[in-house]
Amino acid sequence: LTAVGIDPDKFTAHSIRAATSTYAVQQGASIQEVKIHANWSLNAETFEKY
Repeated sequence: LTAVGIDPDKFTAHSIRAATSTYAVQQGASIQEVKIHANWSLNAETFEKY
């Protein structure tokens, strides 16, 4: 992260993963598409809660 100018004290790989998943849905991707791409369980409902 530091190599591309991202402060690792503020952002982690995990937070970036969550942010880009949210952005994908905002841009029209379905939640199911995001779950498949991110290798998340299709049965889990955590994403929908946020």
